[in-house]
Amino acid sequence: FISAGSKLWSVDLNKTKRTSAVYNSDKIYNVFKDGSVICLSNSGSEQWRFETNERILNPPIIENDLLVLASDDGDIITLNSNTGNPHQIIGIGERISSGISVIDIEEKGNITKAVVIGTVYGNIYCYDLFNLDPIWAQQITFNGQEISVVSSIAHSENKIFFFDNKGTLYCLSAANGMLIWKLEASQGGWKSSIKALVSQTGKDK
Repeated sequence: FISAGSKLWSVDLNKTKRTSAVYNSDKIYNVFKDGSVICLSNSGSEQWRFETNERILNPPIIENDLLVLASDDGDIITLNSNTGNPHQIIGIGERISSGISVIDIEEKGNITKAVVIGTVYGNIYCYDLFNLDPIWAQQITFNGQEISVVSSIAHSENKIFFFDNKGTLYCLSAANGMLIWKLEASQGGWKSSIKALVSQTGKDK
């Protein structure tokens, strides 16, 4: 019998974490300040590790046996989640400020898995998940404005939602990146989360 709250195991990896761990298929994926990615089993034994040699400031995402990461320096990295072997790595040449999101793009009955990120220069990039080929790019910065994407990117109903450092909330087509609408905050930026908006969008369907 194991009482509630009892410690089952612990492991000291002698590293500083910057993101939360991700759990999937009896494996625990950890990303550390120095760019190390370490996969542990349910019992705490190390399964594999991969050194990105980059700063990873946001949690990874697991999709279709791929562990997807975005580095602060502007790289998108996909690893085989079972072995830790690199699948694809590309650099976009801009600092990624949004973290990383995996979305479904629906077009003519077909579903494409895609990776979407936002940058400090106000650009949104969308890539095919499996080969990281570009699908579309969109710029929200105009007339020399200093605009950065500062939120995570939410997805619902073939649309993506995010906000910038000026408090403006955007809705773009997930299929082609075209702007559908935007709402500018009158004072101090938005206080409510994007998730609430996406939840309401689903209810209105």
